[in-house]
Amino acid sequence: MARRAGFLHQDVLSPLDSDSAAQTQLLDSLLANTTLREGALSSGSSTIAHQLAGREGWAIELFTTLTVDQWKERLQLNQHVSQTLSAEDQTALDSLLNRLLSGGNLSQSCKLALMFGHSSSDLDLVLMAVRLAQGRCRAKDVVASLPTKTVVPTLSHSSASLRRGTMTDQAWRDSHGDDSLEVVLTLEDVSHRCSAGQRCAQKVAVAYRISKVLALDYESIVRECASSVLGQVLTSGQLHSVSLAKSFVDVSGLSNEEVVQFIGDGVANSIRTSFGIALPPSATPAFPGGHRGSEFSSLASLCSDQVLLAEHFMSVSAATANGANISQASLALEVELLIKAHTCYTTACNMEGIGQVLRTARQRLSVMVKASQFQTIVRLLTGIARYRELIFIFETLVEHERLDLLLRRDITKDDDLKVVLLDFLRKHCPDDVDTLRKVASHFSMWREMAVMQEKQGERRMNSLKTAAVDKALMAPLEGVIRLFVGSAENYMKENCLRHAQVCMSKARLAAMQRRLVPQGVRVINLQRREVHQFMCDHGNFHEALQVAEAYRTRGLLEWVKPVYVQVVQRGHFRYLQDLTSSMQVSAPLFREVVSRFQREMQDNKDLSSSQRQQYTANMREFLEHVNEPRVTCQLARELGFTDLTTSILDSPAGQFLRDNMFVM
Repeated sequence: MARRAGFLHQDVLSPLDSDSAAQTQLLDSLLANTTLREGALSSGSSTIAHQLAGREGWAIELFTTLTVDQWKERLQLNQHVSQTLSAEDQTALDSLLNRLLSGGNLSQSCKLALMFGHSSSDLDLVLMAVRLAQGRCRAKDVVASLPTKTVVPTLSHSSASLRRGTMTDQAWRDSHGDDSLEVVLTLEDVSHRCSAGQRCAQKVAVAYRISKVLALDYESIVRECASSVLGQVLTSGQLHSVSLAKSFVDVSGLSNEEVVQFIGDGVANSIRTSFGIALPPSATPAFPGGHRGSEFSSLASLCSDQVLLAEHFMSVSAATANGANISQASLALEVELLIKAHTCYTTACNMEGIGQVLRTARQRLSVMVKASQFQTIVRLLTGIARYRELIFIFETLVEHERLDLLLRRDITKDDDLKVVLLDFLRKHCPDDVDTLRKVASHFSMWREMAVMQEKQGERRMNSLKTAAVDKALMAPLEGVIRLFVGSAENYMKENCLRHAQVCMSKARLAAMQRRLVPQGVRVINLQRREVHQFMCDHGNFHEALQVAEAYRTRGLLEWVKPVYVQVVQRGHFRYLQDLTSSMQVSAPLFREVVSRFQREMQDNKDLSSSQRQQYTANMREFLEHVNEPRVTCQLARELGFTDLTTSILDSPAGQFLRDNMFVM
């Protein structure tokens, strides 16, 4: 940034030409100019103001060597000039003075006031603030000379300037003392009283606060160029330095382009310093920690248009990329600059700029891979944090087996990264169970991992619908079993017991299919009708129960037909024993089996006499396994098993049954 003119380079109240003839000639020239008239003041006095102003901005003369009395004496020397002005000309002169003050031209306002021996209330207030900031008068003297129509602030009142830019009243008092706080509050009150001179008064107040924070005298601050003052404030290491710098930027006259250049170079140099890159002697000073998180956000807020700051970072990054020396430090510098540019574009909601950052990241990725700078690649990913738009970085890390570098970083609280990373692995690396488990373990995402494994297991099992039941089915079934068992384990870690049970049922089903492959029996991917058929045909009750649970075929009455087929028709009473030991059997099951037996005996004319005898004998034995004598007695009586009924009534429970069941 080019060095701007100093805050002051001469006494604003230097003696004027004492030749009254020359003053009269100037007066006649100004008053003869009709542009001073009220009707044309808006178009003409701006030209005069520009001629008198010289230059604007921070380089205005904000100190004086004159006391109040000396100022009044100088005015009186030319007081006769102001007395010759008409009321209309007096108004025009006041307007011109106010225009100069509004433009920040205190020096020219003073010169014009002395020429005509006429001051204004705003000019007097601003000069009063300058003397107070210089220490040429006391705060209580200034307060005493202020008009009484406005409430004078006390030490207990909050200063708007302090609230806006630095620290609380108590913190300022602790750091700089009561006298300094009184000066700050008085300067703020003077600023509030000004109208046209408010800009100048605010500059005085800010300059005074900066002088106290930097432990320098007021005059050295106002003499210094604006960029140098801004740099000193930002590198001071004070707690509220950025807020104070914001107040300074607001009143200094620095353009947004100048602020962008200064902040951009300072942040870039801060990054260079952190990577051990040497800075040239004339470089903008690096801001301590200015490239980190909240510190950078505060610095960027000094720029009214952060798109310009982002473009500055992009240009510096491009210059670094085009340099002859591509080193680890230079690549790291590129990445940090891209991250800072993305942050600024995001703050400004500039989607075109964000897209440019992403395109540049993709272009530079191959260079970083060639240099094996995978840590830098991970930093680029987590710094920009647009994970779905940066899927190509995930692909690169997996391709070069460097995904573990991402997991080593402290990213456990980044929920977006968790979701995108698992989704990426599920789509692109579905068979890499070890990586999936590692990611889930790192993020403690057991439920998400369980759901993903369960879905993968179901897809694989469904893919075996048309597969023949032979030895070729063994290997795919092994993978299905691992997925469902892993899913159940992860559900257990999240205390999702019901889901874990469902997954274990499916794992047992796949394991059973492996055992039944030699027999050519299919138990996976069955329809509801096929499930019931398997329950009826399969003689091993425990395996039939596993199949029923896997397909969520629940309810005691679902076992009526299997029990009838296995026990009554086939005489497989071990099946009945396993059933009664595995679940609670009640009377409705036995009643439904007896009903099915009665219908079979009555409707099935194809049964041979031997079959009828065998079914009847099995039914008799079936009733003997009923643990409720009352139910057994009722069913035996319905079936005409008189001997069984008699034996039950003759048993110790018989007397109770005769009293409560039968009328003998």
